[in-house]
Amino acid sequence: MLKFFAAAATALFLTGCGEVSVPAQATASDGTVFYGKATASMSGGKFFVTSNSGVTCSGTYDAFSREKRLYLPISCTDGRSGQMALVRDNDLMGGEGTAELSDGTTARVIFGDKRLPS
Repeated sequence: MLKFFAAAATALFLTGCGEVSVPAQATASDGTVFYGKATASMSGGKFFVTSNSGVTCSGTYDAFSREKRLYLPISCTDGRSGQMALVRDNDLMGGEGTAELSDGTTARVIFGDKRLPS
């Protein structure tokens, strides 16, 4: 029931302002840190993070999904691709997970205002 109310509140919020974004961070197995955001809007959800060297990795998701687990195909501007597996918090506004890229690189991913400062 809490998931329903969180999703309904998100939908009402999106209707009023167009989109909601939360900060995101990924730390790769080679030590590279990526910063970005997860954004939900009426047209869908997008997750993207960029490293200091300019590599951006991104993926899309169903912004209206109430599922706690999300799986996103991701692609990076340096040619790598892969999948991100995320577990969202009960309020669906943050969470954590992992990513695995085509070259074997893995990353720990965290997102949301409660987990990262804006």
